[in-house]
Amino acid sequence: MTSYITDWSNHNSGSLSQSQADGLIAFWHKCTDGDHWYADPYFKSHVDMARGLGVDTNGGYHVVWGNKDLTSQARWFVDRVRAQAPDAKVFMSDNEPFGYNVAPTVAQVNAFNQAVADYAQVPAASALAYCPQWYYGSALSGLRFPWVQSNYGSNPSGPYASVYQNTVGDQSSRWHGPAPMPFLQYGSNTDVGDANAFRGTLADFLAFIGQPSQEEEDMLPYFLSAADNPSIYLVTGATAPSGKIAAFGLSQDNWNAHKALNLKSVVLPTTAALGAMYDTAPQPWPAGSGDGGIIVGSPAAYSISLSGSLSGSATPQS
Repeated sequence: MTSYITDWSNHNSGSLSQSQADGLIAFWHKCTDGDHWYADPYFKSHVDMARGLGVDTNGGYHVVWGNKDLTSQARWFVDRVRAQAPDAKVFMSDNEPFGYNVAPTVAQVNAFNQAVADYAQVPAASALAYCPQWYYGSALSGLRFPWVQSNYGSNPSGPYASVYQNTVGDQSSRWHGPAPMPFLQYGSNTDVGDANAFRGTLADFLAFIGQPSQEEEDMLPYFLSAADNPSIYLVTGATAPSGKIAAFGLSQDNWNAHKALNLKSVVLPTTAALGAMYDTAPQPWPAGSGDGGIIVGSPAAYSISLSGSLSGSATPQS
């Protein structure tokens, strides 16, 4: 099965239709360009639009300048994506000459993508590399990150799925090049603009980039801090590594119910209940768990409250 992804930028206007969105497995959008040179003002609103239409798997891309500091670019890119789309699963580099920039070499693409993966703490397979073969040629054999190739053929217009099925197809020679090619951008004139093909399902795509499926994600611990939601109730008198307080642990059914009700503030009735959660806390503590946020136990172990205090202390097991 072939699936489809579109990527947008400030040059796209309007909105996807529901029927267009229903055929997409992901939505990527330009976020940044250069070393603090340009931040796309439509990144968040367009990602939110796609998410509202059910395209939950999103990501950003950055235009890399080979003549500017790669680490600075990578960190600014990741920070901008995380601030506006915290659930982003794809961090893509856009590597090509635009006239205003110096395109990076393949070695610089590798260095930039590695800096992105390291700083974002995501699998390297989530750091995609858009590198047109017309510019890089055989040098792409040295690319160490998933390649997004562009080959538009005659670049016909029409519905994106029909354009692929009628003019490209899974056996097209466009799928061949000097490096493995998991993604093919096959047109820019489709009804969604830039259209990309991936030969697999959404589950295959998430597995490929090393990200959990939605079902797996629903069973992950839910970590928040007051920075995530100012209504989070802060417990007094409890201790944790580096001053962190984080409780967790829901069955899948209870977790889904908790998410559906959007309940993010909990008070445990006893210090013992808090201690029991700490006993099975993951080590090391997850990055971003924050300071002072208590997050859910089993339904019998907590009640919802936005005020009050909890005395005593609980120290997690090492």
